[in-house]
Amino acid sequence: MHEAIIKKFKKYYIFGFTGTPIFTENAGKNYTTDAGNNKLMLKTTQSTFGDCLHSYTILNAIKDKNVLPFKVSYHSTMRQEGQEKSKEKKVHRIDTEEALINEQRIRNIVSYILESFNRHTKRQNAYTIQNQRMQGFNALFATASVDFAKKYYAEFQKQIKAQSIQSPQKEPLKIGLIYSYEQNEDLDEPCKDSLSAKAFLSEAIKDYNHYFKSNFSLERFEEYYKDISQKTKNKELDLLIVVNMFLTGFDSKTLNTLYVDKNLKYHSLLQAFSRTNRILNEQKVYGNIVCFRDLEEDTNDSLAMFGDEKASSIVLLESFEVYFEDYCQKCEELQTHFKLENITHLTQEEQKAFVKLFSEILKLDNLLSVFDEFTEEKNPLPQRAKQDYQSHYLKLYRDFKQAQEKESIIEDLNFEIELIKQNDIDADYILFLLETYHKNTESNTKEHILRSMQSSPSLRDKKELIEEFLNTIDHNKNVDFKASFAAYIKEKSQKELDSIIKDENLNAKDTKDYLQEAFEINFFQDKGAKIQSLLPKTNIFAKDNHLKRQQAIAKLKAFFEKFQVFLKKEDNNE
Repeated sequence: MHEAIIKKFKKYYIFGFTGTPIFTENAGKNYTTDAGNNKLMLKTTQSTFGDCLHSYTILNAIKDKNVLPFKVSYHSTMRQEGQEKSKEKKVHRIDTEEALINEQRIRNIVSYILESFNRHTKRQNAYTIQNQRMQGFNALFATASVDFAKKYYAEFQKQIKAQSIQSPQKEPLKIGLIYSYEQNEDLDEPCKDSLSAKAFLSEAIKDYNHYFKSNFSLERFEEYYKDISQKTKNKELDLLIVVNMFLTGFDSKTLNTLYVDKNLKYHSLLQAFSRTNRILNEQKVYGNIVCFRDLEEDTNDSLAMFGDEKASSIVLLESFEVYFEDYCQKCEELQTHFKLENITHLTQEEQKAFVKLFSEILKLDNLLSVFDEFTEEKNPLPQRAKQDYQSHYLKLYRDFKQAQEKESIIEDLNFEIELIKQNDIDADYILFLLETYHKNTESNTKEHILRSMQSSPSLRDKKELIEEFLNTIDHNKNVDFKASFAAYIKEKSQKELDSIIKDENLNAKDTKDYLQEAFEINFFQDKGAKIQSLLPKTNIFAKDNHLKRQQAIAKLKAFFEKFQVFLKKEDNNE
């Protein structure tokens, strides 16, 4: 296009924009013919557009919080002669792809990814996007060639199938595959082991159709490409295996991890890494890069080229030891200066200091959670103590929000409520604990249930409801748990709703129908003509008319939030 422009126009000014400029070091080789002789020319951005007018590098973007930094880890997948088995060592580059495509190596890498996937993508953590609840993030896997992609996909399917047999209740990962192929390859192969690239992809598309109840085929490849792109963006697909596709230009905020088993350098490396560093929420604090080849030198070279020689210190996260040391110091400070036995008797200034310190601990805990080295055994803050501190943290948050006279204290405080919500327990877990306690009231499960609910943003207001039910278990163990709990929730909800209807003079039938629909769609609409129709007719000129109507709606919404998870669960069981 550039050549066509300068050939056509005699007078022009031309300038270009690029995300990853081509320098001499990363330029492709272009040969031109001059009087029958081939002459090598390196086409660079500067030779095409002239001197650089202005640069805005990844360093600027990270400092301005427009993109996230990277956490890069390198995993040894080849062992040299004489290397101790127990010793972990960064993989040395091996030129022969034959050694790298070894079946045992492929098997080990897939096993590691499946074992670590939940942690790497924070699959156990919850957040909300456009009123949709999401669990964790998703990932790309960049492979060296179509042969690598085929072997990885086949091994993933094999190991996932084995896991499903062992744990049938666990939802398996949804794995996708896409690459370019030769159109004239034969689809009719005698056995799957020798499937061509085209035939193998056709089989993978059938798996995809099974996942999503679709009917794509190679004849509709463009539609398949668009759909798998959208499914990845929507986080409906957990892991997408690629060769070159999707490593440039593809943006998905829910993507946080890139697994790499291919040689990358310069602009290709930085573009591939950048698939993971789009800003989403408080939980996603960096792009997570997991390399199965030694790309450390290439990574540093790429950052130096597109940033500067000191770029690594800003673009890449520090080592695990740096963050863990900071985390340990802050946990020690927390347990020294804010002892749990005195936590409810803090002065206003102490409360402020506690909130700031615990917020920092939450952020470090979130950052460390993806590191393989961060285990529960190493955590200096025991889970039980963390729950108690978190419970008080939530109480202060609500107190500061509600109490008008304390508004000034929260002006310079940032509560990390989203980082608490990501690990929030759900109703299924509480029901599991209740049933466990029902079977054995001598266990310490009762205390654990109440402690868990107290530290949960979504279940904290249901603590009193569950505590009362626990007391009924204590006095009458010889009852069917599910039937007993369903009857208890039904009785309590009906009694509470009848009280609201009576106190606010609401239309009983319409109110119950409205709430039933809200429970079914899992959403309470607190505005609109429909909810207004539930309320009693009042004098529109009355001074407190609006306040009374808002009070009635607030009571109904609080009722919905209190019983939502349990009534919905009861309906599903029925």
